[in-house]
Amino acid sequence: MHQEALPEKLRVLRARKGWGVVEAANAIGIDPHTLRDLELGSRRPRYPTIAKISKAYGAPTEFLLGEGVVEASPATPPSPEGYPYAWMSDTLARTIGQWQTEVTTRRASPERADAIATACQDIGWAALRYDAPGDELKDRVPEHEVEQRVRFCRQLFSIISVAGEIYRESDEADPEKVSAHEEGVQGLRAQLSVIAGGLAS
Repeated sequence: MHQEALPEKLRVLRARKGWGVVEAANAIGIDPHTLRDLELGSRRPRYPTIAKISKAYGAPTEFLLGEGVVEASPATPPSPEGYPYAWMSDTLARTIGQWQTEVTTRRASPERADAIATACQDIGWAALRYDAPGDELKDRVPEHEVEQRVRFCRQLFSIISVAGEIYRESDEADPEKVSAHEEGVQGLRAQLSVIAGGLAS
């Protein structure tokens, strides 16, 4: 399998596990639609996603990194005082605040709510630093950031919950997408509980 393109590698690795797309996406910690796009070659993964795929499938990152990967962006410099977390860019903090306003005031269309829910899931995984080694969050980030990141993930859960409800109650709701949102959040919450211990309860 050494000559295959990344999408084919992903399909073969999933088949070897005997997993469906939703089951594999949950094991990896990404949205099923994202995994499907990666397997079709319509989306290129960043390094944190490759690291999660490597861990879930038990495949070396070197094997997966053969082609089709966008390297991780350089670390964002600390934000100035006044923004919620030093490790979060000002732009991201403002964007998430806008999303929260959109969904809580019910101004988001079903399509927009679906996109917000999916983005928040991906951001949640990034906040938990699954691109870094260590079984617990305190092994992956400075100790003073652990509780902040857990609180941040709780905020994301809240946004995903309301956004998912907006989408679920619409006439255009796709049952597979609804299920993917719910399963993705459950997987993220379960992993948060494992790596953050009592802070996640």
